[in-house]
Amino acid sequence: MFVCGAYQELLRLFGVPYLVSPMEAEAQCAYLDATDQTEGSVTDDSDIWLFGGQRVYKNVFNQDRDVEFYSLDSIESNLRMFCYYYYYYYYYYYYYYAVGDAR
Repeated sequence: MFVCGAYQELLRLFGVPYLVSPMEAEAQCAYLDATDQTEGSVTDDSDIWLFGGQRVYKNVFNQDRDVEFYSLDSIESNLRMFCYYYYYYYYYYYYYYAVGDAR
C-alpha cells in the first residue's frame, strides 16, 4: 500500500468521505465548492481561483502560520471598494489640480 492509499484507508476507517480527483485537484475542488457540495477547499495553490474556487482555506498544513480563509465574495467586495477609492482619488486629483489650475 502506498502513502496515498494509507491516508485513504485512514479516512475510510474514520468515516470521512473523500474523492480522488481524476486530473487537476484544484479544478475538482473548485467544482465541488461551486456546486455547494463542500464548505471550501484546503489548498496553498492559488490556481484554485482560476478554476472558479469560491472559498479557500490556506496554511492548514503549515504549523508555523495561522490558517487563513478567503472567500470570493469578500475579495470581490474589497476589490470593488478599492476601485471606488481609486476613482474618487483620481476625480479629486484631476479636478482639483488639473482643472483648478487651468482656471
